[in-house]
Amino acid sequence: MLALYVTLNVLSGIVYVGFLIWLCVEAFKVKPWWPVVILLTCGLGAVVFKWMNRESARNPYRYALSTFLVLRLICFLIPTDSLVRDAQDKLSAFTNELAQAMLTNQMQATLATPADPAAPNPPPEVAPPATPIPRPARTRPATPKPVPAPVVDVAPATPAPAPATPPAAGATILVEPAAPAKPAIEITRSDLTINEGIGTISLEVTNRAPQLLTEVKLTISYMDKRGVKVGQWNTLRKLAPAVDATDGNGRFTEMAIRLPPSAVKVSVAVTAARLADGTTIEY
Repeated sequence: MLALYVTLNVLSGIVYVGFLIWLCVEAFKVKPWWPVVILLTCGLGAVVFKWMNRESARNPYRYALSTFLVLRLICFLIPTDSLVRDAQDKLSAFTNELAQAMLTNQMQATLATPADPAAPNPPPEVAPPATPIPRPARTRPATPKPVPAPVVDVAPATPAPAPATPPAAGATILVEPAAPAKPAIEITRSDLTINEGIGTISLEVTNRAPQLLTEVKLTISYMDKRGVKVGQWNTLRKLAPAVDATDGNGRFTEMAIRLPPSAVKVSVAVTAARLADGTTIEY
């Protein structure tokens, strides 16, 4: 019942505000200063406007004000004594529950406290004195006997190793071959283009390997106007068509992912590449 009473009061307030707004709109159509008069006179201007302009104020009074009066009449018919009594009962029950909870917590705290906190502590146990350790009797040291000097055998000096003999003429010398150098695969051109916040990177790759280049792994670094790196990301690009072998060139375009607002240029490096025969080259 209390919820219904509160809801009806809220609805009546909303309807009354809507009535005033509707009436002010109709009054503004008649004269621009009528809404000011209606709002400043606390309703008296609304009565004067209704009396002087019956046609313009007919709909707000007929629908909005009548609905407001009906809602207020329903609220008036609801017995408020029972609402007050219910609210008092709920408040009393809440107060009793709160007092019971506080009493329970106080009892638990009292039971958790030791019965006699001021009782003296038991005296510490005193260990018995340690038995003195008997000291050994002093004895006169014995006269040491002379020890013969040891005989040292001196081994003859080891001669220095002879210098290495140079190989004879016509002899075969085995030399371990050095590891072959990795073929150079590099980015020869990288241009950053920004259009309405969306960036694209135009790249040109040069393949100096003896096989077709089919895939490259790139590290793209973003630079600002001062040349300071402001961002970096890695990408793997499959080249279609493959780049020709031995100084072949290929061009392609990449989207500028994770583009910082201050980036104006890029620096691109090849970190790995795959050739047509399946060989993988890492840099």
